[in-house]
Amino acid sequence: MADTSALRSPPRSGDRLFDCVGYRSRAIGRSGPRGQRRSKPLRLPLSSVECRGGHPGLAHGADLPSALLREADSGAIVWGHALQAGKHGWLETLSILYWLNELRTAPLPPIHLFVPEHSLTGDVRHRLDAMLAPAGRSCADYFVWVTHLSQAALMWGGRFGLAYSRFPGAFGFYVLESVHQGCPVHTNGVGSNRYLLRPDHGIDVYETLDMVEDARGQRDPAAWRGVAERILRDLGRDETVWAQCERGGRVIESTLSPGNFESDLTQSLHSLDDAAMLLRFGLEGL
Repeated sequence: MADTSALRSPPRSGDRLFDCVGYRSRAIGRSGPRGQRRSKPLRLPLSSVECRGGHPGLAHGADLPSALLREADSGAIVWGHALQAGKHGWLETLSILYWLNELRTAPLPPIHLFVPEHSLTGDVRHRLDAMLAPAGRSCADYFVWVTHLSQAALMWGGRFGLAYSRFPGAFGFYVLESVHQGCPVHTNGVGSNRYLLRPDHGIDVYETLDMVEDARGQRDPAAWRGVAERILRDLGRDETVWAQCERGGRVIESTLSPGNFESDLTQSLHSLDDAAMLLRFGLEGL
């Protein structure tokens, strides 16, 4: 077994897996029973539903550099993506990449991860490199830093996505967009990610108690070996994974469409008009 002692993390109070336990129930419960009765669901539209490459009215990143495209087309690397800036759990993400490359067997080539350049700051990279140094590795062995590139292009060409995050996303659009592009996502389910789609629809939620800090405030990188094993399993069954993303994509298209958003918004506005009318008549009757 590979020695992961070099990856052991120093105590960090803000780097905990379960910082957001109960996030969904707390978010729903904040408004109280009265607020919940009056709330109306709004199915926000996913831009890729209307246009696969993203809505033309939104800003888009540049296409992938030709050198990266040639490398990917040649089969020299397998790439994944973790593009949700500012939310990465870097120990989690690095541990998964470490295990992916330790456990892979020929003919599977090295596995790299696209990450936002501004997200992996110099301080974070220096800390991760120091953890990897005893093993003779560095972040450059696992990560490819990208600037403002097209998310659709990265997701379309990627074989997997990672969302092992420390902070919850408000809507989970990043995860849903990846599945809609045919690229499955592996996540700890933080925030709303575990509730976005049913199992076997392109989102694989996996977390264990081994991922929680111990009494000394440390976590063992071996806890994320299971994530790597699940990704490697999926890399060997493309048709099954593609079918799962297709199922998830159909659910996304039938739910998060501009038409559904317009319908929900119209109903919500009508309910406000009705409430205002009732209030008006109620006051006039006094």
